[in-house]
Amino acid sequence: MKNIKTLLDTVLAKRNIYHKIKGTLPIIKWKEIVGEPVIQYAKPAYYKDGILFIEVENALFKRELSLMASEILEKIQKTIPDSPVKELKFILRSKNIPKNTAEEKGGEIIISQESELTADDLNWIDSILQRLKWDKKLKKKYRDLLIEYKKTVRKKEAMGFKKCAKCGAYFTGKGKLCPVCEIQEKKR
Repeated sequence: MKNIKTLLDTVLAKRNIYHKIKGTLPIIKWKEIVGEPVIQYAKPAYYKDGILFIEVENALFKRELSLMASEILEKIQKTIPDSPVKELKFILRSKNIPKNTAEEKGGEIIISQESELTADDLNWIDSILQRLKWDKKLKKKYRDLLIEYKKTVRKKEAMGFKKCAKCGAYFTGKGKLCPVCEIQEKKR
């Protein structure tokens, strides 16, 4: 039996399948790795290039689990020897889509984080990205940054903030101008 295992491991390693299979094992053994309390709030979404992406219920759990990342990685290595998982990335699970919604774009699996944004927001983000002549990784990071910016804007608007007609800053209060622009207007 050891010869078959060795042969199978060799074939899988030569075809670059070995790391993909080993990388997805933490998804299957997640409950064993982190325990019952954690699986209620965090579930692995997918594995790619040494990174295990984990969907988290809210920002508080994301922060807490980020602080525990090294412990979780140790448990993964202990449970699955020679695991290719070298990094954990925690992503917020959107409440408006099913928990495991993902799509594949150009060989890359993307978890939808955009459910809080309007079509206009997404068009604005895409129009900016189309003008950039950056590599895919940098564009992806910038896209994530723009998504977070737009989410923050939506949250501020929901809390009663409005955009200054002159400088574009968000503020609360009366009028169309933020306090700084209002003072500048009075000086003129």
